[in-house]
Amino acid sequence: GRSDAPARSAARSSTLAQLDVELDARTAAPTLRTVSRRQGRALLRAGRAIWPDAPFGDLPATPGGAHQPLVLGLLCAAAGLSRLDTATVAAYGTVTGAASAGVRLLGLDPYQVQALLVGLADACDGTAADAARAADDPPERLPSAAAPLADIHAEIHATWEVRLFAS
Repeated sequence: GRSDAPARSAARSSTLAQLDVELDARTAAPTLRTVSRRQGRALLRAGRAIWPDAPFGDLPATPGGAHQPLVLGLLCAAAGLSRLDTATVAAYGTVTGAASAGVRLLGLDPYQVQALLVGLADACDGTAADAARAADDPPERLPSAAAPLADIHAEIHATWEVRLFAS
């Protein structure tokens, strides 16, 4: 969230091609770069149906499509959301996606997971505020948090014959 939220927020005003390059550089695992682009294509399809007049032509024409944070930033702008709102959507999306996976894959109690998410609200709001401020920085200065174990697990997961998620 600390890396993607600023990019989502910056996508409202920065050079999208440069943000795309910076997201590639910040996503170490090739599998996760592919997933980000795949999710971007899916989100773009939904966005075009809802906001056909949004400036989606501004997205970089890269193989595999634009990264999901760029598409989300444009969608949030099309919806009239502020930078802070956009960063909030990104921060909450990061934690709720993982929470949903925990409920579905691990059979965690959904009410306990929701209680955990409520406990993360202040952290999400703080991440969103930091991201909205960072969105004014040049793309090459956007935060770059690393999660090496997540990168390693993503690459291993991609080799499984039966995968837990399609993306």
